[in-house]
Amino acid sequence: MRRFGWHLLVAILIAVFWVTGAWAAAGSITIALGSEPTTLDPQLREDGGERAVNDNIYDTILTRTPKGELTPSLATAMPTLVDATTWEVKLRGGVSFHNGEKMDADAVVHSIKRIIDPEFNSEQVSFFSTITGAKKVDDLTVHVTTKGPDPILPSRLYWLKVVPPKHSQDPKFAENPVGTGPYQMVRWKRGQSIELKRNDSYWGGGAQIEQVNYRFVEEPGTRLAGLMAGEFDLITNLLPEF
Repeated sequence: MRRFGWHLLVAILIAVFWVTGAWAAAGSITIALGSEPTTLDPQLREDGGERAVNDNIYDTILTRTPKGELTPSLATAMPTLVDATTWEVKLRGGVSFHNGEKMDADAVVHSIKRIIDPEFNSEQVSFFSTITGAKKVDDLTVHVTTKGPDPILPSRLYWLKVVPPKHSQDPKFAENPVGTGPYQMVRWKRGQSIELKRNDSYWGGGAQIEQVNYRFVEEPGTRLAGLMAGEFDLITNLLPEF
């Protein structure tokens, strides 16, 4: 079993390095998802297809390193305690949403209040169950309040995608996402595909791949056949026997 696992790992690494080189040369990749997103509002559903797309369009206050350690993203440092139920978040300046709206304290306060609002009825609300509100201190400082002491509040902010205050109120926001992330929405062909393009103004530096095409392929065997035929560069939800 150990021998098999090692050879499998080597094969995977070889494939990853080979494909990565191909992507760098081609400038685009095609990814087959097992399901189409039900929405592209990043705060509404708990949907794997939605996350696969929106993780590239939106940023969170904190992110994780490849080792799983929390680190600042839209924040400039880790949140600090003001008192037992108040956390202070310092935000990165000079960041804008794809439509030109500013990413600032107003945007973060709006995003927090939006996702915990009972009338919004987010499927993600349990991730933020201890949060009672957020308050702007200045343009780049927010105080987040909790019901009681909450030592894992930073982990909760890792899940919170920050949305633009004005555009997120547009009735068509769920099909026309606008974030601060490394990729921007190009088009969504319902039942077929979603296309993203690189955000060349991204505060974190330009992404290596210029264009990403998501295809919706429900059948696992079809996804695998497409990968082997070169139709897809990446596939999700591979069956264990494959």
